[in-house]
Amino acid sequence: MLRKPKVIAAVKVDGSVGEMQVNSLVNRIYFANQDTRIGVLNGDTRQMEGYIQVGEGTFFLAVHEASNRIYATSFREAKVTFIDGNTHQIIATLGVDEHPYGIAVHQGTGRVYVACTSGAIYAIDGLTAAILHVWHVGGSPSLLAVNERTNRIYVTNTGSDSVHILNGDTLTLIATRKVGRNPLIAPALNPVTNRIYLGNNLSTYGSVLQGGSLAPSKPIRLGRRQHAVAVNPRLNRVYYASAQVSGSGKLYVVSGATRRVVKSLPAPTFASLLVNPATHHIFVGNSEGKALAVYSARSYARLALLPVRNRGGSLALNPRTNQVFVGSENVITVVQD
Repeated sequence: MLRKPKVIAAVKVDGSVGEMQVNSLVNRIYFANQDTRIGVLNGDTRQMEGYIQVGEGTFFLAVHEASNRIYATSFREAKVTFIDGNTHQIIATLGVDEHPYGIAVHQGTGRVYVACTSGAIYAIDGLTAAILHVWHVGGSPSLLAVNERTNRIYVTNTGSDSVHILNGDTLTLIATRKVGRNPLIAPALNPVTNRIYLGNNLSTYGSVLQGGSLAPSKPIRLGRRQHAVAVNPRLNRVYYASAQVSGSGKLYVVSGATRRVVKSLPAPTFASLLVNPATHHIFVGNSEGKALAVYSARSYARLALLPVRNRGGSLALNPRTNQVFVGSENVITVVQD
């Protein structure tokens, strides 16, 4: 009999919890906190280890697992901060163009990629903090995804409603492809099929790119705007949470093979998504309610409705422990999947 997910801890934190990133090698959870600093949670003891003051507008961060370095953008200070995860000390700060926003790191090369909504994309050496290349693409580069296998980087641009495709080996811009309106959602990658799925916040369709081709993006008809997207590579399923101005939302399950919706499930008005491919469980957070819904990715049955204090927003997974972390105001809830 399969074990159902359950809440095993609620860790008190100081203030709001934004984006979370996990270093599964050391079992530490790093999260944006109060828009100015990074919090550090010990996943073994489930105790806070401290906070690191970074800068104004710290919304996004990335973690290089092997070196245990954390990289954070400061939107209002035009800089990237480099942090030693072992000592919690700031190693370096690097000035970049105005309004650095999304950030990602390639685990193999250790290169860091930063999207500035002022129109530039940076490639940075994660060890030396040296700028390797800057692409001035215009518009508003926003969020990124890295394909570890192909070393391709995908950067959404909400100003031009497009995605920039970068070659991480040669540091060249391979192509720019149009998608739907306002793709202000981090792309989701299926490394098995080499397909990239994008959510369009102001269009009623999602978009998909074939990573091995430079063909135009193809639409995924949903009928509603999107708020989040996630992928289960093992089942070749894509999950889109709809974005609603009011009323209940929907969670769409899309076949990666046909690009067709195979199932729709109830979801909150504003939902966060996380998929655990090891257990085939779908976690749906509610930024306006105190519950975390868990669905089976095989049967689509709701397995649990778990209590979350102070509304459940951001989600993160440690794939080594199968623990899910739910960030909200003043607390991180730990779920054993």
